Amino acid sequence: MRGLRSWVIALCVSLVLAGCTAQRLVSEGDAFYENGQYEQALDRYSRAVQEDPNLEEAREKLAQTRARLMERGVESARARLSEGDLVGAAHAAADAYAQMPQEGIVLELGGDIAAETVRRSRQLANEGAFGEALDLLEAVYEPLEWKRFDLDAPIRMIKVNWADDLAGKAADAEARGDLGDSLLMYAMAARLLLRPPEVAKRDELRARLESGGLYTVAYEFKGDPRGRKVAQGVVTNAQFAQNVVLVKDKAEVQAVLTVDVSRPTFTTSRSEQTARKDYQDGTRQVENPAYASALDELTRRERDVQERERDVMNLERELDDYQRRVEREGDTPSTSTSAEQGVSRTLQRLEYERGQLDTERDSAIRARDRASDTPRTIEEPVMRTLEYTVTTHTRTGRMPMTARVQHTDRRAVIKINDAATMSTSDTTHQAFPFANVSEDTLSLQSDASMTGQMAQVAGNIAVEGVRRSVRSRRDQLLAEAMAIPEASERISKYVEVILLDPTELEEEVLVDIEERRGIIDPVSVLLGAD
Repeated sequence: MRGLRSWVIALCVSLVLAGCTAQRLVSEGDAFYENGQYEQALDRYSRAVQEDPNLEEAREKLAQTRARLMERGVESARARLSEGDLVGAAHAAADAYAQMPQEGIVLELGGDIAAETVRRSRQLANEGAFGEALDLLEAVYEPLEWKRFDLDAPIRMIKVNWADDLAGKAADAEARGDLGDSLLMYAMAARLLLRPPEVAKRDELRARLESGGLYTVAYEFKGDPRGRKVAQGVVTNAQFAQNVVLVKDKAEVQAVLTVDVSRPTFTTSRSEQTARKDYQDGTRQVENPAYASALDELTRRERDVQERERDVMNLERELDDYQRRVEREGDTPSTSTSAEQGVSRTLQRLEYERGQLDTERDSAIRARDRASDTPRTIEEPVMRTLEYTVTTHTRTGRMPMTARVQHTDRRAVIKINDAATMSTSDTTHQAFPFANVSEDTLSLQSDASMTGQMAQVAGNIAVEGVRRSVRSRRDQLLAEAMAIPEASERISKYVEVILLDPTELEEEVLVDIEERRGIIDPVSVLLGAD
């Protein structure tokens, strides 16, 4: 029964506290609501309802705030719709929908925005701006979730119309020999619908362009047998741009890489420095501080005993004096004389002092025993410092190398005259067993190992030469494209640039392709997976 009563009390306390918290949250919400901060008010009212679901005031104000936010969203959406900002109107309508999804004015608003978006997208499509039309539809589609069904068919229609338009223009470009422009448009059409005809043409044209437009580099390595073998492995396994291929045959290539790796030379240098090591060189006997302390303690204790003995002797003489006085005064049965009182007090003091004397004598005996048990001297280590010479051996290797990249067109020859270098060091010193110093023997990296590492560096230097060659060809293609006035031929040259090296494509190229073909991300369209 007592447990039930405690549970009921705890429940009541909990309900009271929840009610207090809920009321506080309602008050905070009221302040936010009065200041027009409806989102913060909504948060406080929602939390108040969570704290106390039965608080009618909180529930009513929560509904009121939701209605106000819905109205504000509708007002904003209508204003944006009248201004032609369809994407902004869709997002504002989505805010209203989140508050009151079943409200008629919200549902009607979504229908108005969707209808205007479809109308605008059709107008853009009729003007040939298919990409802009599709972007508009998809931008509105995301926030306007309750009207997506109305937008699915227009989106599909725009994709079909754009894909048909692209496929027709791609066929014309292919017929003119502008294969790059044709590939780009077929690739975009395939991305829109993945229809087999466009996918097949995309793959066919990409294969034709890559097979005919690969940047092929022939290579030849000369010089030190080990060095050239390692350097060649680095170059042939390097990661270049997508369509860069290295071959041994020099026929029909765009560049020839020649690398000459010289035999490495090695030198050894030495330097010396002094090292120090503290070590123990035997022991010696020294005065024991504990023995001196024990003697001091014994002397103090014996002095205390002597002082106590003097105090006892003085009290004994004092007692004799009082006793003689009592004898002289005779028997005084009814009176306690001062002499008798003196005898009593002195006897008490004497008894106490004799007890203290016994204690002091015991302490002195123990101090004497400790002094006799404590050695006069102790053994301590004798420390010395060893100074010895440490020799640092440094082996330095140097592998000269040259690289030339000659181009089959009129581009300048790339010349590299460099050297790969590296050093390895180790220390040595003799052994000193008495100081526990072990011998340090020489363990330098082998010349063969250093040769391999330097050859890898030489290979990386040659790799950079190839990359410079690819960049120069890319820059050449880009310059040629910029000089072409005709759109289809110019875009074909852009596509060659992308296929050769799609990294860091210039903004002006992206803008030009978007303006002429409506394609926003040509790199992804050309190289991305389905």
